[in-house]
Amino acid sequence: MNILALMPTSKVMEIAAVQSLVAFQSAIYNRKDNITVAFSNGFNVVKARTFLLHYANGQKADWIIWLDSDHIYNAKAMYDMIEKMERDGLDVLSAKYYVRDATLDKVTAHGNFSPDGFKKFKEPISGGIIDCDVFGLGFCVMRPSFVKKMIDTYDKDLFKFDLDDNSTEDVYFCRQIKKLGARVCFDNDNIIGHITSVLHI
Repeated sequence: MNILALMPTSKVMEIAAVQSLVAFQSAIYNRKDNITVAFSNGFNVVKARTFLLHYANGQKADWIIWLDSDHIYNAKAMYDMIEKMERDGLDVLSAKYYVRDATLDKVTAHGNFSPDGFKKFKEPISGGIIDCDVFGLGFCVMRPSFVKKMIDTYDKDLFKFDLDDNSTEDVYFCRQIKKLGARVCFDNDNIIGHITSVLHI
């Protein structure tokens, strides 16, 4: 199995994330699979993700996974998500992870729109594969055929980041996914760590 990982980066990665990425790669190699990591550094996030997705479309891979540079990575979670995607015929699936704010309760990066605004999921959350309006791309697996379909349909109109309807680039991306009739969902059983800094005074 060939895995292509896409990682937008800015300036530096924390040591814990680097150590976790190396362990993630090692676990994949130990299964006799291969992984290539593609980085995009120094762009704004919309340009970085657009560039990486277009790059991925020209590569030979069995699965594509987005990784954020401030997460702790887990190969077992990735393989479990791939099994669920094959079982349920999913094109894309995000792991569960919480927002990077130590002052909050366990609130996910994923959520739904409501008349009162955007509401993120808050623990306790029940169920396995959870449908939502928006998922985060911090640890998100995609089929290469789905990436091709997105690019063939939208070209570079994939991500948008503004002050109003698309406060983060993944909001617009998930809207584009839904227009193609694909499920937007996350795996409640696989949780990925999000590195958070806490100031003690």
